[in-house]
Amino acid sequence: MPRQFQLLTALILSGILCTVAAVWMSGCADDGEAEHGHIEGEFGGIIVPVGRDHYHAEILFVAGGQMRIYMRGKDEVNVVDIEEQTLNAFVRAKGLTESVEVSLLPDPQPGDKPGRSSQFSGHLPEDFATRQMLVTVPQITIDGERYRFHFMTEEPDAEHPSMPAKVTDTAEKELYLTTSGTYTASDIKANGSQTASSRYSGFQSNHNIQPQPGDRLCPVTKTRASNECSWIIAGRTYYFCCPPCIDEFVKQARANTTPLPPPDSFIKKAGRAESTLPFEK
Repeated sequence: MPRQFQLLTALILSGILCTVAAVWMSGCADDGEAEHGHIEGEFGGIIVPVGRDHYHAEILFVAGGQMRIYMRGKDEVNVVDIEEQTLNAFVRAKGLTESVEVSLLPDPQPGDKPGRSSQFSGHLPEDFATRQMLVTVPQITIDGERYRFHFMTEEPDAEHPSMPAKVTDTAEKELYLTTSGTYTASDIKANGSQTASSRYSGFQSNHNIQPQPGDRLCPVTKTRASNECSWIIAGRTYYFCCPPCIDEFVKQARANTTPLPPPDSFIKKAGRAESTLPFEK
């Protein structure tokens, strides 16, 4: 057999084997879930499909090593409550060979029906939140049907802090509708006597971690702030990347009598570090 023919045959067989391998690997996705890029959800978490996009889960990692799962519908926006259950997630951090089991307990939100929950939360092992992770939830029951899903987090950004935990229910009303520190009765009235989650229900955050000179910065995460997400504190308007960051900033304002930096200090300046809060020094 001529050498040229042998080389051509080898190349063809190699191509066939590569194609077969690719098809086999793509068939390993859980329950036929479509693999697509993650998008950000209402609270700034990542959205992953559950059961061929029948449902979605918004995954949020917050300060203190907590992991929260918010259940969403097919359109990725509507909140859905499901059967109360303990979700056993298996988490493997980059650089480790073994997974660690994390229990996510039901944590019902206001409006969830009795015996159902749209939120689940648990704590990651120490130092996991600072690593890239592969997370697998082998079983979740939704209206009697069992599903599974998995996702991989991005490399952590060391220059920006984790998202703060969302304040809910009675604690949220106390946070926003009572005065303390530099948060005044005039502020409550100016903000419409409502909570941030109520005012910004359905708000879609977009955490841009590379703000440009002149961009407003979120006082909490130092990501680019949204012009459509603001709150009045001490008579001045501050801009944020998402409602949970308003929670954190108001919480800090209530705990301090020291005047906060002016809103204009939270602007990206070329060659200069962003402003920090008095309580961060």
